[in-house]
Amino acid sequence: MSSTDTLIEWQNYLQSSAQGIWEDSSQHDIQTTRLHSFGGEEDLNPIFFDPIFIDVSGDTIVVADRANDTVVCFDSTGALLWKYGGAGEGPGFLLGIGSLNIGDSLISVINSGFGYVDLITRDGCFSRRLTSVNAPQNAVFLNNDVIAVFSKQHPGGDVHLVRIESDSITSSFGNGNWESQYASFRSIWDIWATFIGSEYLVYVSQYENKLIVCNTFDGTSSCYSARNLPYTLTVTNNTVDHETRSIYSSYYPVFSAVFQGPQGEICVVLNNIMSDGRMSGSTDVQSQAPVTCVDRYSPSGEYLASFCFPDSGIGKVATNGNGYYVATQRYTGLVFGYRLEI
Repeated sequence: MSSTDTLIEWQNYLQSSAQGIWEDSSQHDIQTTRLHSFGGEEDLNPIFFDPIFIDVSGDTIVVADRANDTVVCFDSTGALLWKYGGAGEGPGFLLGIGSLNIGDSLISVINSGFGYVDLITRDGCFSRRLTSVNAPQNAVFLNNDVIAVFSKQHPGGDVHLVRIESDSITSSFGNGNWESQYASFRSIWDIWATFIGSEYLVYVSQYENKLIVCNTFDGTSSCYSARNLPYTLTVTNNTVDHETRSIYSSYYPVFSAVFQGPQGEICVVLNNIMSDGRMSGSTDVQSQAPVTCVDRYSPSGEYLASFCFPDSGIGKVATNGNGYYVATQRYTGLVFGYRLEI
């Protein structure tokens, strides 16, 4: 079976349990082409080792390298442009690197060990720290003056608009209606967020199958559940809540990351699908599906269609808005570049 046959086979499997609005229209079919890869065990001189988050702007790619607590910037040829950070406490250092986002003039990075949002210039120099939001988990630039900081622990909502110059919160909104055991989580893996167009801030949680869409113009938000899936969610009975001293069952996460698709749609990566089509919590890459499955949604939460990346275990995905996508592969240290076309 060719790689194209494999992609189509998995796409058909994903779409077998729900009728997507775009499913039978060739005007919305996605063709995915892998352009290049960087890092991994075969790279004799890697510029990063454990890329856990990624973003791209034009030809500039940045990754959060957990192995060294550094932000690594390179171009689509793999040429290193600069590195920033390293483990430490003062300005210019990081402790527990988290997600990052490229703005017009600055780059944000979550400094989770101290609960800061650090801002870096586009040439890799420290600019300032934002501390007005407690336990930040993600951040996305609205413009040069305002950044949206995501946190479940800060009062007022999940999304907090912060004016960069004054480090002050101008408004808070967004309500994920989180289950009690997940409502206070502050993990950097919990909230994944992106802009869809200029109107919508979209985010998902690693721990609940919810898609939250916020309108940045009026601060309203809507929460949508995952569509009907072709497999049963795996349940574990070994989760302990130490505060209440209780054991409860929880699902392995379905939603992994969110990004904008080539037609402005919301794309959500589905995790932990095994090669036999079932869901499991295994971290064994060899037993996972040979492709990475992605669902496509409208801003009103309607299921549109599905597609697949031709590589297994894709985690974070980002786009430059011009058909070029970059992605991290969990467990291998690889970064892929793709072209997505209709």
